[in-house]
Amino acid sequence: KLQRLVSAWRYNSFGHHKEDGLVLYNRISMCSHSCDPTCCWSYGEDDAFVLRSRISLKKGDELTISYLQDEDLLKSTAVRQQKLQNWRFTCACPRCKLYVDEGRGFRCRKCRVGVLYATTGSTLEPCRVCNSVPSPDETQMLIHLEEEYVTRVESLDKTDVPDVERVYIAALDIFERHWILYVMDTMLWEAAKEKNIVDSMMEHQRRRIDFHEHYYCRPTFILAWCREEFGDCLNANMPNRKWQCTQEYQRAYQMLAILCGTNHQYTAGPYNKLWQVNGAAEAAKEAAKKEGEGGST
Repeated sequence: KLQRLVSAWRYNSFGHHKEDGLVLYNRISMCSHSCDPTCCWSYGEDDAFVLRSRISLKKGDELTISYLQDEDLLKSTAVRQQKLQNWRFTCACPRCKLYVDEGRGFRCRKCRVGVLYATTGSTLEPCRVCNSVPSPDETQMLIHLEEEYVTRVESLDKTDVPDVERVYIAALDIFERHWILYVMDTMLWEAAKEKNIVDSMMEHQRRRIDFHEHYYCRPTFILAWCREEFGDCLNANMPNRKWQCTQEYQRAYQMLAILCGTNHQYTAGPYNKLWQVNGAAEAAKEAAKKEGEGGST
């Protein structure tokens, strides 16, 4: 009985965000997991645990959260289920029951344009451009390559940027819209950001956003911050793209408002940047207007 009690505490607790240790909540700790959760949570004032709906709910709908980090929700079904073994259960949520895993895309070896998606039965769907189907031998070869690349990517040292780039370039010839590319795009974006290599930074961030919205279209903190940081890059390096910068900040703000409310410190960041960009744009318009009036007189 004591072991059962300790296990119940261990597997239903949350890590404290300020101090080492675990916290057990009266009701929120009873929420089940889903890889497409109906709710998200954040800390509020005085360490309050705030649960918010991330989708429209009807009376009687189950309140679920994700036991995984946001970045893990962007990995394949098999990887997610493996990670959830830490809680000693196999996830059977709607996402995990999908027959086709659209986070495991392979570049079509015939047309080289379309994508073949893997299924839970270790087969590949027909190409979505040319409709070709790989042979059983080709399928087995690609699945085996995928296993090798997953192992390789999981062992990458993100500080060894040349090695990450080598693996990334080789993987682009085999995969498309695959979660391992997202992982490497994240590593290469961080490296480019550190050295302020603008073109590389923007391309890898764009690919991260594209994959996230393709594979998991719900608001997450990762996606909101990707949008905000993309807006920062546009604002700093492309002053003629203020309209796009404004869109990025708006999307970041709207997602964070869903995730943690309009008054949270996370939401204040893109809101203030949006206000500054709009203020600068209005000031520029006013200056141009005055200059035009001066020229006409």
